[in-house]
Amino acid sequence: MKVKAMIDLGIEVFKTGDFETARKHAEEAKKLAESIGYKKGMGNALNVIGAIYLNTGENDKAREVLLQSLKVREEIGDKKGVATSLCNIGNAYRAQGDFSQALTYFLKAIEVREGIGDKKGTVDYINNVGVIYTDQGNYPKALEYCLKSLKIREELGDKVGIANSFNNIGTLCFLQHDEAKALEKYEKALSIYGELNDKHGIAESLHNIGAVYEKTFKYDKALDHYKKALVLREEMGAKTGIAASYQVIGGLYSLLKDHDRALEYMFKALKMRQEAGAREGETSLLNNIGNTYFAKKKYKLAEEYCLKSLAMAKEIEVLDDVMRAETVLYELYHEMNNDRLSLQHYKGYIAARDSLTNEENTKKSVRAEMNYEFDKKEAAAKLEQEKKEAVAEAEKKKQRIILLAISGFGLLVLFFAIFAYRSFLQKKKANEEISQQKHIIEEKQKEILDSIHYAKRIQQSLMPNERVLAKTISRLRAY
Repeated sequence: MKVKAMIDLGIEVFKTGDFETARKHAEEAKKLAESIGYKKGMGNALNVIGAIYLNTGENDKAREVLLQSLKVREEIGDKKGVATSLCNIGNAYRAQGDFSQALTYFLKAIEVREGIGDKKGTVDYINNVGVIYTDQGNYPKALEYCLKSLKIREELGDKVGIANSFNNIGTLCFLQHDEAKALEKYEKALSIYGELNDKHGIAESLHNIGAVYEKTFKYDKALDHYKKALVLREEMGAKTGIAASYQVIGGLYSLLKDHDRALEYMFKALKMRQEAGAREGETSLLNNIGNTYFAKKKYKLAEEYCLKSLAMAKEIEVLDDVMRAETVLYELYHEMNNDRLSLQHYKGYIAARDSLTNEENTKKSVRAEMNYEFDKKEAAAKLEQEKKEAVAEAEKKKQRIILLAISGFGLLVLFFAIFAYRSFLQKKKANEEISQQKHIIEEKQKEILDSIHYAKRIQQSLMPNERVLAKTISRLRAY
């Protein structure tokens, strides 16, 4: 059907990163489906359009279109389609920082997929739940879901999914301050994405590797990876990714004391995030802008952006960003000789720090448990792999023994075959010789018989016959 062909074309173009052309194909498919009353086609086209809006950072539009897709698919009982729409709506909420709603939709999607026994479809949603738990700081739960999705993807041979899982597990390691293990997982993901020429995945992995290098003070390598990720994202027009790249590059330039360039990238990131309505990361971005203005001794501008960051961080209850904003503000007011406000924000900093310390102490045991579980599961997986290798080696040995036995038997059969054939030839030769001797004997016998017969004929020709002899005898008696 033409509608399906147009949707498929849109999806293929979407994979190349040409979102605008992909959306045009999907819009045309939607119009055609509406004109002929083909509801399944309408639902599919709306889902593709929503996914494109997600990748271009237009989250409000994405959610609106995806909800339309969900409604159509529910009406026609397209369960797979319903699950896909639910998942994409969850992604839209996640992009806007509403993790609770995102989790709700992901879990609904899992329920629908499991209800129809779709193992392959379920795994992506399991992975998404792991990502949400990571965002919420619930690392043990995040690890549980990430490892679960990795196991299923390995069973299915889903290379893209395996790479996604490695990226997510790498992020968990990074958040637990295990940079070496994080780098290992990110590089595994990058290698797989590179084999598949998956630009989205390559960009994400480069970005993540850059973050590890930045945290380990290898700023040149960090900047190189960040910029490579940015180039790919700009080629694809992935606005959310571009904003993330601008933000980290700006932050890195700030660390390098190149404040003007830092602000250039930070404001690009802020504009894109605000246009997309994506609050995720905006609090830290606002604070970074304020801190950069502080370094440039533009105190009023520094105050403006840090206060915005503090208000937003308190609203969405992100203690890390609250503490960072309070830190810059108390130092800023101290520099401005406003002791009252400096003391006020210093107290705010202490309160946030203490809350964070208590939270961190609680997380330490959680980290230890998570690392233990992670290492235990990796060890179990390694042991299982070693068992498989041992079984495979035993099977190989068995096959070699069988092969040798068959070869030996074959040689024995061949030997007997040669022996039998040789005996056959010898017997045949003997038979031929006997046959020849018999023929000679028969010839001699014939010659003898012929001689006897010849002599007999001569003898018979010389002897009178019986009638003459009888007459002669009768005549003699008469005398």
